[in-house]
Amino acid sequence: MLYRQHAGNVVGANVGVKAKLARWQKLREGWLVKQALLIADILGYNDAWPIQKLKRYHFIDRLALIANVNKLRRRLRDRVALALFLLLPLKK
Repeated sequence: MLYRQHAGNVVGANVGVKAKLARWQKLREGWLVKQALLIADILGYNDAWPIQKLKRYHFIDRLALIANVNKLRRRLRDRVALALFLLLPLKK
């Protein structure tokens, strides 16, 4: 699949503080979790353990995901970011 990131990219272009704050807000509102669940549904992975944890998103589920973050992300930077994100509850 070919992909080209551009300045108008809704998610990928994090240029400036305003863009980063907007992305952070989307993440806190559950956008990231919703996207992961949507992709899992499309691919038929609804029964996978990380997806079950994301569906419930209880504190203990988030701790389990954090304990296994090395299985979910490769780069250290991404593992740290995901673990920090999972520590926070989503805004309802």
